[in-house]
Amino acid sequence: MSNEASPLPSSNNPATAVGANNLEISALADQALAQLERSDNREVRLRKTVAGLFLAGGAVAAWGVGSGEASHLKFDKPMPYIETLQRDINNIDNILEGVGIAAFIGGLTGIAALKLGAQKDTRLQVIDQWSSRNMSEDRLNPNRSVAKRTLEATFAGRIPVMTCIGAGLAVFAGAIGGEVGNGPQRPIEKALATFAPGETMVVNYAGAMPMVESYVPRSIADSIIATAAKRGIKANIMDEDLGILSKGQQNLSDLSIGVQMPLNSPLSWGVKDGCYNVPVAVDKSAGMKLGETIRLNGVSAVVRQQLEGISATNRVGVVMEQEAMAACLRGGVEAPVHSVVVDAAPSVVQEIVDTANPTRFNVAVITKNQYLDNSKKFWESNVKPITSVLALFAGVFASAVAGSRMRESLVRDRREWAAKLVNGNSQAMIRATEFTRVIKDGVLASIIGGGIAAFATPVVVNTLESGFQATVGLKEFAVGSAIAIAGSIAGAFKSLINPKKIIRPEESLRS
Repeated sequence: MSNEASPLPSSNNPATAVGANNLEISALADQALAQLERSDNREVRLRKTVAGLFLAGGAVAAWGVGSGEASHLKFDKPMPYIETLQRDINNIDNILEGVGIAAFIGGLTGIAALKLGAQKDTRLQVIDQWSSRNMSEDRLNPNRSVAKRTLEATFAGRIPVMTCIGAGLAVFAGAIGGEVGNGPQRPIEKALATFAPGETMVVNYAGAMPMVESYVPRSIADSIIATAAKRGIKANIMDEDLGILSKGQQNLSDLSIGVQMPLNSPLSWGVKDGCYNVPVAVDKSAGMKLGETIRLNGVSAVVRQQLEGISATNRVGVVMEQEAMAACLRGGVEAPVHSVVVDAAPSVVQEIVDTANPTRFNVAVITKNQYLDNSKKFWESNVKPITSVLALFAGVFASAVAGSRMRESLVRDRREWAAKLVNGNSQAMIRATEFTRVIKDGVLASIIGGGIAAFATPVVVNTLESGFQATVGLKEFAVGSAIAIAGSIAGAFKSLINPKKIIRPEESLRS
């Protein structure tokens, strides 16, 4: 028997230490598994709770719709009218016009300068190339389409669809707002220029306009015309009636303009002709044929002429003899008239009115431009604030899209950017490249979005409302450019302040 003692357990024994470590690791693993299980159980309970809430919400919604209670649910809050705010909002398009013109011309010029400068400066060449494609794309890929190559050579190698939509919406809203403000003046301008030339008008009160009533007694109107004639000054009645034009089962709002017609005019009318088949001229946009019988406020009329440009927003333009309007639509030939147009300066017309109106009946002498401006203010106050807000929303939309797209671009290409930063490129290079990309996208979106809106707006909108003639011109295109370019720059600005925070080179280059 050996007298050698067995070794006592000791912390210095390697086998014992390994066993203890294994036990500790096992305990930690069990603890981690237990925590994971508890987390899973909490997630399962949360999902069950959410499912129950959704089911309850669906049941309440179904009950509300089925019982009709949901139809009474409305979210509104009456707000006080703020005239200064409305005026500022209505002026937005004028501000955007200037911004858009500067942005589009500056954008095109800047891209051209960059491409020309790239022929001599390597740094500019790199910025142009890098901003013409995603950093992760292979520029030397021979399978790129002609369209892709063209976009890379001209802009940023892509079509910025969402920015195009923002620009198009801004142009669309601008065109509608422009027609709302200027359209109602169109028939009055044409009537004054064609049938009652003159720069001064005698109306019931200074705020008179086409869409409100203005009563000048016929006796005073005739006296003004006679007094003006003694001075060798031409004066004519311009009357109007806001009524209903009926053709079969179709009823349209109309703006009938009554003026004095020469005897050889097809619209000439006399009291002896009576109120049956009164001769009228109708705007071509109404689709009324020559010789067709219509009804004006229930009075039988015949289309003897077709004119252009005398319809206003939702008002079919009609022109007729003023006496026919008075006798057949206004109750008698001595009915009050809307205005008298005098071909003289306001000061001279005021003298005529003072002589012709001894009873001092309430009439006002205003210029034609004042009259038209009253109308413009009326329509701008009614509708234009809404279209101006839509243009602002389009700007917010374009800005949000640009900001999101810029961040996504930096995240998608962060490995490539991180490698370039490690190789000595600065953040300024990143900012210059991505800013150039934004400009290229904005200019292209202005062209595409504005072009589509220029075609679609008249085709779509003008067919939906009689007399509406929305058009896209320089101002509307400039508003779209402001949204596409300036809005995109504003949205991308935050991401370009410190692009390293998004790229995170240390993490992006880890394998």
